[in-house]
Amino acid sequence: MSSKKRRRLINLSSVAALIFILILITVLFGDTLIDMVKDPDDFRKRTDSMGILGRLLFVLLTALQVVLAVLPGQIFTLAGGYCFGVLWGTILTMVGTLIGSAIAFLLSRFLGLRAVTSFYPEEKLQNLSFLRESKKQDLFTLIVFLIPGIPKDMVTYFMGLTQMKLPKFLILSMLGRFPATLITVLGGAAIQTQNIALIIVSITLIAILLLIGSCCYEKRRSLEKENKNSEQQR
Repeated sequence: MSSKKRRRLINLSSVAALIFILILITVLFGDTLIDMVKDPDDFRKRTDSMGILGRLLFVLLTALQVVLAVLPGQIFTLAGGYCFGVLWGTILTMVGTLIGSAIAFLLSRFLGLRAVTSFYPEEKLQNLSFLRESKKQDLFTLIVFLIPGIPKDMVTYFMGLTQMKLPKFLILSMLGRFPATLITVLGGAAIQTQNIALIIVSITLIAILLLIGSCCYEKRRSLEKENKNSEQQR
């Protein structure tokens, strides 16, 4: 076996092992995942009683959500703020998201389009083709991750199919995710403390971020289409 094939096998085995560990933990603690959605107070008590293991469990569940898209990420982010407060909720959510994003990206990179289409229809992936073709790929990637509501997990898998390097992708995606994550965690903490004013502020900030991000996104896409059309006419 050549050294290149050996490295590829080791990388695939590492990714597979990480996914197996995440799935195993979710199976073992699956009841806590259900309880978190049904009764966040109970989940908060459980994680508190488990100490650092409770925080580790939350990180792993968040990572698994990115890889398998078990539930919308916003639910986990809200739970992070509800259970751990603004500071630790943000840190733990970002760490879990970072781990999950790295795994999803590597899965896509090593297994290719067939693996990605097992999660998402190829037609939806075609809508992101501009991220691969754009001369301003870095800027577009950052903008996409800034906008609340866009399926970030699908974008993560798609970016693994491009030529972008993993370290650059993680930096851009985490920078893009951070504002919405912080605001959502803030909302979760506000719900836990029943701070109505903070809840209203969180919702308002998310709406503003969505508006700004959407405007930037559409503007950039329009400019990109205009540039393509002008190049084709030449």
